[in-house]
Amino acid sequence: MTRTRVTLQRRLELTKKATKRRFSLIGIRRFSLNKRILVSLRSLKVKTNPKQQSPPVISAKAQGEGVQINGHGSQTRGNRILHGLLLFSALLYFVFFIAVALTRLTYPYALEWAEGGMLDHVHRILLGQPLYVAPSMAFTPYTYTPLYFYLAAGLAKFLGTSFIPLRLISLLAALACFYLIGLFVHRETGSRSTAFLSAALFAATFQISGAFFDIGRVDSLLLFFLLWGFYLFRFRQGAWAMVAAVLLFFTAFWIKQT
Repeated sequence: MTRTRVTLQRRLELTKKATKRRFSLIGIRRFSLNKRILVSLRSLKVKTNPKQQSPPVISAKAQGEGVQINGHGSQTRGNRILHGLLLFSALLYFVFFIAVALTRLTYPYALEWAEGGMLDHVHRILLGQPLYVAPSMAFTPYTYTPLYFYLAAGLAKFLGTSFIPLRLISLLAALACFYLIGLFVHRETGSRSTAFLSAALFAATFQISGAFFDIGRVDSLLLFFLLWGFYLFRFRQGAWAMVAAVLLFFTAFWIKQT
């Protein structure tokens, strides 16, 4: 009876060992089979999906120019026509503004209610009279700082006491603003077309902003010094550039502080 038990236990142990060997062999075979399948799928993917060329990189300048890039970097004819029409229509805003400003430059009467008072300030400077006096029926000073008046008075010594010196300063300042806006945008985007269109967009606001760009007021000259200061502050480095920007902001304050 004892021998029979021992024999049965040994057979049971042998059966367990044989079962473990079979499972281990099956696992090894499955692992090798899975590895073969993965290698086959990868090779199949490489054959069916060849490596494609990366799409061409479109620079910010090319996007700003309105260029459509294909594999060879060509530009369609339709886009060239639309791009040209857009630039031409933007150019018209500059032409119209300059034409209107030159027409109004020599107009002998006030174009806006404040122009007459601005000319009175210039006239007082030429006569050697103080600007900031107590208000009266004869003269009431504007609450503007005096730099614009003195610049116009200096120009009036050569052109005469009229609206021309005041309007000429505003006209030149407005043109300088167009240039600075275009320069600012060109430095930011690298696109000449975008810079041109940005300046033209500002010129297009001439009418809706009250047509103040070219009249005898302080606004255009103030904006010129502010834009110039912001340009130096944004794109120039070094202590001297920062000092120049601060001086330009200080000058803008002496044109209009309100």
